[in-house]
Amino acid sequence: MKFIFTIILMSVISFAQIIDETTSNDFFDNSPVTELKTQKVFVEGETKLNGEVNFNELQLRKLTVKEALLNDENKPEFVGAYTYYGYSIFDILNKRMINKKNHKTFSPDVDLYVTIENDKGEKVALSWGEIFYPNQLHRAMIAVKVSCVLPSKTKVSGPVPTDMKLICGNDTFTHRNISNP
Repeated sequence: MKFIFTIILMSVISFAQIIDETTSNDFFDNSPVTELKTQKVFVEGETKLNGEVNFNELQLRKLTVKEALLNDENKPEFVGAYTYYGYSIFDILNKRMINKKNHKTFSPDVDLYVTIENDKGEKVALSWGEIFYPNQLHRAMIAVKVSCVLPSKTKVSGPVPTDMKLICGNDTFTHRNISNP
């Protein structure tokens, strides 16, 4: 008798999952994912392999962040909460071996930094440590998709980006999140 009940219960659960595939326990999947306008990305500098980044060779990663900026009065302003899908700076640089100019005088790679520039000339610097040695990997990424996180009770949302974006997920204030890196 227990065996038959178990099979019937499992069938009911499976049937319920088929009926409602749109819901989940993930609080961050409650709005549509938008593709961002992308452009080519290049790696240049002190690496043995410079050139265009082939995103098809990289894993698409997911990162949920709250974005806030300091206003003109030096007070924090909430911009919005987003789930970004993109390519980790770690993954982009991991197979591009270093070719340091000062390798003979200082061989460790800890003095390196990465500069990311966009089409407006804005530049962002990331330390080698925050890319390769953080508490959580893959929190600096080039986002190619975005979804607004909408709190279920308030329905508050921020402006949805339209262009690919550098995301620095460990920053309290997101001034380093620049468009079109």
